Amino acid sequence: MEIYATGSLNAFAHATDVNTSSRFLVYDVSGLGAELRTFGMLVVLDQIWNRVVRNRRLGRRTWLWVDEFHLLFSNRYAAEYFLRLYKRARKWGLCPTGITQNIEELLANQDARLMLANSDFLLLLNQTATDADALCELLKLSDEQRAFFTGVQPGQGMAKSGTAFIPFDGRIDADSLLYRLYTTKFEDRKPE
Repeated sequence: MEIYATGSLNAFAHATDVNTSSRFLVYDVSGLGAELRTFGMLVVLDQIWNRVVRNRRLGRRTWLWVDEFHLLFSNRYAAEYFLRLYKRARKWGLCPTGITQNIEELLANQDARLMLANSDFLLLLNQTATDADALCELLKLSDEQRAFFTGVQPGQGMAKSGTAFIPFDGRIDADSLLYRLYTTKFEDRKPE
Protein backbone atom coordinates (compact mmCIF):
# COMPACT_ATOMS: atom_id res chain seq x y z
CA MET A 1 0.00 0.00 0.00
CA GLU A 2 2.99 2.32 0.48
CA ILE A 3 3.24 3.00 -3.25
CA TYR A 4 -0.40 4.24 -3.21
CA ALA A 5 -0.04 6.24 0.03
CA THR A 6 3.33 7.97 -0.35
CA GLY A 7 4.91 6.52 -3.49
CA SER A 8 4.70 7.21 -7.19
CA LEU A 9 1.04 6.09 -7.44
CA ASN A 10 -0.26 8.42 -4.71
CA ALA A 11 -2.80 10.22 -6.90
CA PHE A 12 -5.67 9.27 -4.57
CA ALA A 13 -3.79 9.96 -1.32
CA HIS A 14 -4.59 13.69 -1.27
CA ALA A 15 -7.63 15.73 -0.32
CA THR A 16 -9.89 16.42 -3.28
CA ASP A 17 -10.77 19.90 -4.49
CA VAL A 18 -14.10 18.59 -5.85
CA ASN A 19 -17.28 19.30 -3.90
CA THR A 20 -18.39 15.69 -3.32
CA SER A 21 -21.61 16.98 -1.73
CA SER A 22 -22.80 18.28 -5.08
CA ARG A 23 -26.06 16.76 -6.31
CA PHE A 24 -24.42 15.78 -9.61
CA LEU A 25 -20.98 14.16 -9.78
CA VAL A 26 -19.04 12.77 -12.71
CA TYR A 27 -16.13 10.40 -12.21
CA ASP A 28 -13.89 9.89 -15.22
CA VAL A 29 -11.41 7.02 -14.97
CA SER A 30 -10.49 6.98 -18.66
CA GLY A 31 -7.22 8.85 -18.05
CA LEU A 32 -5.92 6.43 -15.45
CA GLY A 33 -2.90 4.43 -16.51
CA ALA A 34 -2.78 0.67 -16.21
CA GLU A 35 -0.99 0.90 -12.84
CA LEU A 36 -3.78 2.99 -11.28
CA ARG A 37 -6.83 1.68 -13.13
CA THR A 38 -7.86 -1.03 -10.66
CA PHE A 39 -7.17 1.10 -7.60
CA GLY A 40 -8.89 4.12 -9.15
CA MET A 41 -12.00 2.17 -10.12
CA LEU A 42 -12.27 0.77 -6.59
CA VAL A 43 -11.87 4.25 -5.08
CA VAL A 44 -14.63 5.61 -7.33
CA LEU A 45 -16.96 2.68 -6.59
CA ASP A 46 -16.32 3.13 -2.87
CA GLN A 47 -17.12 6.85 -3.15
CA ILE A 48 -20.35 5.99 -4.97
CA TRP A 49 -21.36 3.47 -2.30
CA ASN A 50 -20.63 5.99 0.47
CA ARG A 51 -22.88 8.48 -1.33
CA VAL A 52 -25.65 5.86 -1.59
CA VAL A 53 -25.39 5.19 2.15
CA ARG A 54 -25.50 8.91 2.95
CA ASN A 55 -28.42 9.53 0.61
CA ARG A 56 -30.38 6.65 2.14
CA ARG A 57 -29.84 8.08 5.60
CA LEU A 58 -31.26 11.39 4.27
CA GLY A 59 -34.22 9.62 2.62
CA ARG A 60 -32.97 10.30 -0.91
CA ARG A 61 -32.69 8.00 -3.88
CA THR A 62 -29.46 7.84 -5.89
CA TRP A 63 -29.27 7.48 -9.66
CA LEU A 64 -26.08 6.03 -11.08
CA TRP A 65 -25.26 6.06 -14.79
CA VAL A 66 -22.21 4.06 -15.86
CA ASP A 67 -21.10 4.82 -19.40
CA GLU A 68 -18.86 2.25 -21.11
CA PHE A 69 -20.35 -0.23 -18.64
CA HIS A 70 -18.43 -3.15 -20.13
CA LEU A 71 -15.16 -1.65 -18.84
CA LEU A 72 -16.20 -2.37 -15.24
CA PHE A 73 -16.40 -6.04 -16.11
CA SER A 74 -13.02 -6.09 -17.80
CA ASN A 75 -11.48 -5.66 -14.35
CA ARG A 76 -12.08 -8.55 -11.93
CA TYR A 77 -11.95 -6.43 -8.77
CA ALA A 78 -14.18 -3.65 -10.08
CA ALA A 79 -16.65 -6.23 -11.42
CA GLU A 80 -16.87 -7.98 -8.03
CA TYR A 81 -17.37 -4.67 -6.20
CA PHE A 82 -19.99 -3.46 -8.66
CA LEU A 83 -21.86 -6.76 -8.50
CA ARG A 84 -22.14 -6.45 -4.70
CA LEU A 85 -23.28 -2.84 -5.11
CA TYR A 86 -25.83 -3.88 -7.75
CA LYS A 87 -27.29 -6.66 -5.61
CA ARG A 88 -27.92 -4.23 -2.74
CA ALA A 89 -29.03 -1.33 -4.94
CA ARG A 90 -32.82 -1.53 -4.69
CA LYS A 91 -32.92 -1.85 -0.90
CA TRP A 92 -30.60 1.13 -0.55
CA GLY A 93 -32.47 3.44 -2.95
CA LEU A 94 -29.97 3.13 -5.79
CA CYS A 95 -31.04 2.98 -9.42
CA PRO A 96 -28.01 1.80 -11.43
CA THR A 97 -27.99 2.23 -15.21
CA GLY A 98 -25.33 0.66 -17.42
CA ILE A 99 -24.69 2.07 -20.90
CA THR A 100 -22.61 0.20 -23.45
CA GLN A 101 -22.17 -0.27 -27.16
CA ASN A 102 -20.09 -3.36 -26.54
CA ILE A 103 -22.67 -5.88 -25.39
CA GLU A 104 -20.60 -8.85 -26.57
CA GLU A 105 -17.80 -8.03 -24.13
CA LEU A 106 -20.36 -7.56 -21.36
CA LEU A 107 -22.02 -10.89 -22.13
CA ALA A 108 -18.65 -12.63 -21.91
CA ASN A 109 -18.73 -12.05 -18.14
CA GLN A 110 -21.03 -14.47 -16.27
CA ASP A 111 -21.86 -11.95 -13.53
CA ALA A 112 -22.79 -9.31 -16.10
CA ARG A 113 -24.99 -11.86 -17.91
CA LEU A 114 -26.84 -12.59 -14.66
CA MET A 115 -27.33 -8.87 -14.04
CA LEU A 116 -28.77 -8.37 -17.53
CA ALA A 117 -30.99 -11.43 -17.28
CA ASN A 118 -32.41 -10.19 -13.97
CA SER A 119 -32.82 -6.53 -14.94
CA ASP A 120 -36.36 -5.17 -14.90
CA PHE A 121 -35.58 -2.57 -17.54
CA LEU A 122 -33.43 -2.85 -20.65
CA LEU A 123 -33.30 -0.62 -23.70
CA LEU A 124 -32.03 -2.51 -26.75
CA LEU A 125 -30.97 -0.37 -29.68
CA ASN A 126 -29.48 -1.60 -32.95
CA GLN A 127 -27.31 -4.69 -32.38
CA THR A 128 -25.00 -6.68 -34.60
CA ALA A 129 -26.27 -10.10 -35.59
CA THR A 130 -23.98 -11.94 -33.16
CA ASP A 131 -24.88 -9.62 -30.26
CA ALA A 132 -28.57 -9.97 -31.10
CA ASP A 133 -28.24 -13.77 -31.09
CA ALA A 134 -26.59 -13.69 -27.67
CA LEU A 135 -29.28 -11.35 -26.29
CA CYS A 136 -32.07 -13.51 -27.71
CA GLU A 137 -30.58 -16.58 -26.07
CA LEU A 138 -30.13 -14.79 -22.74
CA LEU A 139 -33.56 -13.14 -22.68
CA LYS A 140 -35.45 -15.94 -24.47
CA LEU A 141 -36.57 -13.66 -27.31
CA SER A 142 -38.28 -14.73 -30.51
CA ASP A 143 -37.14 -13.95 -34.07
CA GLU A 144 -39.99 -11.41 -34.30
CA GLN A 145 -38.71 -9.62 -31.18
CA ARG A 146 -35.13 -9.78 -32.48
CA ALA A 147 -36.18 -7.88 -35.61
CA PHE A 148 -37.00 -4.79 -33.49
CA PHE A 149 -33.35 -4.26 -32.49
CA THR A 150 -31.37 -5.73 -35.40
CA GLY A 151 -30.72 -3.75 -38.56
CA VAL A 152 -32.85 -0.81 -37.39
CA GLN A 153 -32.30 2.94 -37.66
CA PRO A 154 -30.74 4.99 -34.82
CA GLY A 155 -33.48 5.70 -32.28
CA GLN A 156 -35.39 2.49 -32.95
CA GLY A 157 -35.31 -0.55 -30.74
CA MET A 158 -37.09 -2.54 -28.09
CA ALA A 159 -37.53 -1.92 -24.38
CA LYS A 160 -37.92 -4.58 -21.72
CA SER A 161 -39.99 -3.44 -18.76
CA GLY A 162 -40.69 -6.17 -16.25
CA THR A 163 -41.88 -9.08 -18.36
CA ALA A 164 -43.12 -6.91 -21.26
CA PHE A 165 -41.12 -6.24 -24.41
CA ILE A 166 -42.13 -3.02 -26.20
CA PRO A 167 -40.90 -2.00 -29.67
CA PHE A 168 -40.36 1.75 -30.07
CA ASP A 169 -39.43 4.32 -32.67
CA GLY A 170 -37.82 7.32 -31.01
CA ARG A 171 -36.11 8.78 -34.06
CA ILE A 172 -35.61 12.55 -34.00
CA ASP A 173 -35.69 14.68 -37.16
CA ALA A 174 -32.07 15.48 -38.09
CA ASP A 175 -32.98 19.12 -38.80
CA SER A 176 -34.37 19.73 -35.32
CA LEU A 177 -32.84 21.45 -32.29
CA LEU A 178 -33.33 18.24 -30.27
CA TYR A 179 -31.24 16.29 -32.74
CA ARG A 180 -28.45 18.88 -32.60
CA LEU A 181 -28.53 18.76 -28.79
CA TYR A 182 -28.50 14.97 -28.48
CA THR A 183 -26.49 13.67 -31.41
CA THR A 184 -23.34 11.77 -30.51
CA LYS A 185 -22.14 11.63 -34.11
CA PHE A 186 -18.99 13.70 -34.41
CA GLU A 187 -19.72 14.60 -38.03
CA ASP A 188 -23.09 16.12 -37.02
CA ARG A 189 -21.53 18.51 -34.50
CA LYS A 190 -21.06 22.04 -35.79
CA PRO A 191 -18.42 24.27 -34.22
CA GLU A 192 -19.86 27.17 -32.26
